[in-house]
Amino acid sequence: MNAVEHGPNRNIQSEITDSPRPGLMCGFSRQWGKLGLICGVFSVLCGTTRNDPAFSDVKSSASAAGQMDQKEAEGKRIEDERWSHLKNIAIGEARLDIGAGLRLRGEILDGFNIKKYDENLNDALLLERVRIEMALRYHGFRIFVQGQDAREFGCDLSNSDFTGSSPYNNDFDLRQAYIENPHVADTPFGFRVGRQSIAYTDNRLMGPGEWGNVGRYVWDAALLTWRSERFSLDLFEAIRVKYEPTRFDEKHYDYDLAGMYSTLEYEDFKFHAFYFLKMNNFVSKNADGGSEWFHRHSPGLSMEGTFEDRFDCSMGLVPQFGKWDDKTVLAFGGYATVGYTADVSTSPRVGLHYAYASGDGNPANDTSRTFDGIFGAVDNYYGRMNLFSWMNLHDVQLALSNKPLPFLKANLDYHLFFLADNKDAWYYSTGQQQRRDMDGESGSFVGHEVDLVMTLKATSHAQLQAGYGLFIPGEFVRNTGKEKLAHWGFIQGNYEF
Repeated sequence: MNAVEHGPNRNIQSEITDSPRPGLMCGFSRQWGKLGLICGVFSVLCGTTRNDPAFSDVKSSASAAGQMDQKEAEGKRIEDERWSHLKNIAIGEARLDIGAGLRLRGEILDGFNIKKYDENLNDALLLERVRIEMALRYHGFRIFVQGQDAREFGCDLSNSDFTGSSPYNNDFDLRQAYIENPHVADTPFGFRVGRQSIAYTDNRLMGPGEWGNVGRYVWDAALLTWRSERFSLDLFEAIRVKYEPTRFDEKHYDYDLAGMYSTLEYEDFKFHAFYFLKMNNFVSKNADGGSEWFHRHSPGLSMEGTFEDRFDCSMGLVPQFGKWDDKTVLAFGGYATVGYTADVSTSPRVGLHYAYASGDGNPANDTSRTFDGIFGAVDNYYGRMNLFSWMNLHDVQLALSNKPLPFLKANLDYHLFFLADNKDAWYYSTGQQQRRDMDGESGSFVGHEVDLVMTLKATSHAQLQAGYGLFIPGEFVRNTGKEKLAHWGFIQGNYEF
């Protein structure tokens, strides 16, 4: 594939009735049958995976690594040839590439759904996403068009349950359509104009949100770029597209985004300086409450790199300031990670990650101190269950990974979640408040989360994943309403060419 990629204040949540859910396990059993269908579909798509050279005569010894690399390369060559007639098609002096992708995922959620944590909530659904794309190249210019069809089956929520846009459904629509030239007249200057996804570095600050069935963010934007050997700079102006589940995506959110992102490479490190301006100059009123005037500035610095070929690290600092209606914005976010990968065939890594986002303990005063997580990824950093966002948060994470086989990777993450300010809220991945104790007497510890994700590279074009997540509520959850262990599981297959 060629893609680049505050809720209302309230006091302690009222208790939720502890009612049984008859037939839950029976319903889940039926859904597990549907999940199994995904594996069957992708067995066909992968072309009988075990007959692929990358899977034949697998050995667990270190001496097999070189043989696996050769077999994987041969498998990639064979599969690339299968789609070669759709690549580099001559149209006069231009060249056309055609690609597509199919992703199927089954999810089971117990004790929560995509909108809310609640002991009486559960969901079991199948998600389908198809993307078809074309890229036309001509003398340094590139025109890229991508269509997307995203649908859900079996979800307890309908499109009308979401204000704004549905995260699950987007009947076939135009996702991206832009023209670009990264080196105009063989200079470092370039541009990209049109509908597009925008991603920087590790997607923490700005990314497309690819885990979501529809994709979290897409923009109608203009970028001016500079690309040299060790330095790059992007200047951009963008408005966010609003997904319409059953109509063409022609509407936009009220706010604009402008800014810059730069990268300087030095040896094994990359250093970034950036600035994001999220602004809404027009106050609107509608049935959903409308939007308020705001200007939120987010300058910052970040870096990532490796040293001695075994250690990796990253960090970022993001102050925020500006105006939100009649309030002054003063907030701060930051993160730091460090990891070590052992020099053995299975490449085991152990990492310690930390993220912080300030909170606001007094919403009645004239200063807003809740950090806004800009437009970055959520599930990759603050738990795969999507129960948290980069707002009013301390997140301490132990990250473990290992490759027991060349085509199989296991990721195990353990999170401890705390409120940065006890009087501010627990914010969901949607940015909406889940629970809040305005007196700050319910404690700061929200809970633990454990996530296990297994990724199998079936072929050079196909990937299978399965995972399980467990959320264990802490004192803040216990003191602000009913508590319950939340469970999440998924099976996913993805095929792209």
